[in-house]
Amino acid sequence: MLLRGVRRHHPGLPLLARPDRRLVRKVAGFGLPRTVSAAAEQANLWLAVILVGALLDADAAGAYGSAARFVAAGMIVSTAARVAVAPRFSALLAAGDTAAVAHLYAVTARWVLLFGSPVYIALGVNAPTVLRWLGDGFDEAALSMLVLCLGSSVMLAAGNVQSLLLMSGGSGRAAVNRVLAVATMTVGTVLLVPWLGMVGAAVAWVVGTLLDVALAAVHVRRLTGISLDLLPVAAVAATVAGCVGGPCLLAVLVLGAGWPALLAGTAVAAGCLAAACWVGRRPLHVGELASVFRRTA
Repeated sequence: MLLRGVRRHHPGLPLLARPDRRLVRKVAGFGLPRTVSAAAEQANLWLAVILVGALLDADAAGAYGSAARFVAAGMIVSTAARVAVAPRFSALLAAGDTAAVAHLYAVTARWVLLFGSPVYIALGVNAPTVLRWLGDGFDEAALSMLVLCLGSSVMLAAGNVQSLLLMSGGSGRAAVNRVLAVATMTVGTVLLVPWLGMVGAAVAWVVGTLLDVALAAVHVRRLTGISLDLLPVAAVAATVAGCVGGPCLLAVLVLGAGWPALLAGTAVAAGCLAAACWVGRRPLHVGELASVFRRTA
């Protein structure tokens, strides 16, 4: 019916028009590596659960999988930033405005770390309490969850480097990076789990993920000449560690692990972080954050 409607409004078009081969190759050249990247991204997180079950037991796999699920949920902030910023990267790169791309990348890296890492810090400090929501025995993965949260926080410091790589025409490189990350995680899990248990799987995942991020940063620098200034990112990391990690850890030490410590620590941390954002609104470019999401909406 769609083809008939097109034929009715455009009588000169053939009913079974074929796309240009160059266009097909161009679309496939971008789309197929993205498919591989997406599959590898999921495998990097969930293949470890299967390996833990095979190398330890089903209970360990369930506990580790639950910890990994919480960590995956923490990706919401970075995913939202990626969706909002990727079109801007594409438009600026198409215009050849590399300086604006570099500025946007640097600023959004601070935003992602500022609003994403508090989730991981709160989860890591309160890992036993959070995992006990699921039942007895799940808190055995508390140390693994802490390692996963710390690794994810470090990953967030790279900002939207993956989006910048894709928008720079590096989808094939991104796919290769992801496959290498999965291979590293798999080998590391097999080697470390018999020695360190579930913590070994978490360490292997962190190493594989950070390898992916590091390779993406190298490719972005080669393709665009853009690299991230680490000093402002380190300042944001220190701010988040003090505003969120301090209150959460103090609450656990004073009140003990449990609901009261989780609620009290999170409440104080939220207030401290809000105050820090207000005081540092200019270096953090909070006004630009609102404008970016407004354009996306």
